[in-house]
Amino acid sequence: MNLRKIYHVLSLLMVVLLIPACVHSRPVATIEEAQAANREGLLLEIEADFVETLRKEGTKQPVLVELTADWCGACQSIKKRIERLAAKGKGRYLVASLDVSGREEIMVQFGVKALPAFFLYLPGEPRELKAVGSDVMPALEKILKENARAPAPFPMRKDPLPNGIKAVIVAGSSDAANFTEEIYLQYIWLKERGLKIEEIACFYARPNTLQYYQDQAQFERFREFYGLCKLAEKADVLTAVAQGLKEQPDAFYLYISTHGNKPESVKIPGQQAPGAEKAESQDSGDFTLVLDSRDKAKASADGWLTPEDLAQEFSKAPQTKKIVVLQACYSGGFISAQNEPQTHPSPLAQLPAMTLLTASRADRVSFGCETGAMLTEYGHSFLKVAVEEKAKISEIDWQALAAKVAEDINAKESRGRFSQDQRSLPQFFQKP
Repeated sequence: MNLRKIYHVLSLLMVVLLIPACVHSRPVATIEEAQAANREGLLLEIEADFVETLRKEGTKQPVLVELTADWCGACQSIKKRIERLAAKGKGRYLVASLDVSGREEIMVQFGVKALPAFFLYLPGEPRELKAVGSDVMPALEKILKENARAPAPFPMRKDPLPNGIKAVIVAGSSDAANFTEEIYLQYIWLKERGLKIEEIACFYARPNTLQYYQDQAQFERFREFYGLCKLAEKADVLTAVAQGLKEQPDAFYLYISTHGNKPESVKIPGQQAPGAEKAESQDSGDFTLVLDSRDKAKASADGWLTPEDLAQEFSKAPQTKKIVVLQACYSGGFISAQNEPQTHPSPLAQLPAMTLLTASRADRVSFGCETGAMLTEYGHSFLKVAVEEKAKISEIDWQALAAKVAEDINAKESRGRFSQDQRSLPQFFQKP
C-alpha cells in the first residue's frame, strides 16, 4: 500500500472517530420534555418521582416504564431492543427507563424484587400492567408497535352453582395460562373418575391485556371452557367449598394452582444471610395463595386465601374425606409453617379425615409457573401419575400417589441440576 492510500485510510478513520456516537436516550423531567424527546424517537431517562406523571399520561397514550440497573445482565441484553422500541414510538407511545443502580430502595418503592421490571399504562386499562423479566418483550412490542387492543371479553359462568358439589378446581392467577390448562385437565380427569359436570365447580382468573399477549394462543384455546367457570374470587371459591361440604359428601376434592406467598421471616435455604438466626415459629395464616385477577405483588387481603380460611369451611364436615392439592410456591405452609406437621400443624392439618398434597415445602418454591410453560412442573407430574389411577377419588391411595409425584418431581429437578437446597420438596400429610 503506498503512502497516498495509507493517508486516505487514516483520514477516513479520523473522521469516523470524530463522529459523535448516536444518541438513543435523553433525560427528561417534564411531560413537555418527554413529548419533545418522543418526537425524535428517543428513550426517556427518568427519575422515580416522574413515574406518576407518566402514569397519568397513560390515560391518553400508551406509556411503558422499565426499571433497569447496570448489574442486571438481562437488562443489558435487551437495552438495544428497548431503544428500538422507543424509536418506533414517535407520536404514538412513550418508553422510559428508570435506572436503579445503587438505589435498590426504588425497587422496594415500586414493589419489585427482580429486574428488568416493566410498568405499562394503557388508555382504558383501570390499573397498571406489571411484568418482570426479559421474556415479556415480545408481548410489549406487540401491544405498542402493533397497537394491539385488549382481548375480547372472556365468558364466565353466571348462573348459581348447584347443590351437590364434590370438587372445586381453581386457576388462581391470571399472569400465566398454564394455571388454566391445569384445571382444564383436572376437569377431564375428575369426570373420568366418575364425577358429573354439575358436581365440579371451576374458577379462573381473567388475564389483563399484557398477560393475554404473553400467552395468547393458550388463553384462546380455553375460551369455551371459561364459560363453565366463575372468576377466582376468594369469597366465591369459599362459598363453593362450603356449599359442597354442607351436604356432607363421602369425599370432597379441592385443587388450586396459583402463586403462593410466605411470611418475610421465613428464609429460603441458600438465601439466608450469614449468621442470620433461624426463623421463629410462624403463624401459618401468613402463608397465602393468590385468588384473583390482580397482580400478586399488589393483591390485598380479599385476594389472599389462608390455611385458616380453608380450615373454617372444612371443619364443618368432620366425617367427609377431604383431599386438598395445592400447586404453589411455599404451599407446604398450609401443612406446617415449620415443616413439622406433627408438632406444628396448620389449622388444616389439625382436622380429621384430611389429606394434603402440596407442590413444595413451606420454605421452598415450586417451578413452571411462568409465562410460556404448558403446565406447572408439579401439575404435570401430578396429572402424569393421576391418569394411571382408575379408582374413584374416595378410593385412591393418596399416600402412594403423592410418593410417585414427589419421585417424578425430584427426578426432573435432578436432571435440571438443582441442588438439594433448591429443590421444591413436595409434601404429603394425612390425618384419619
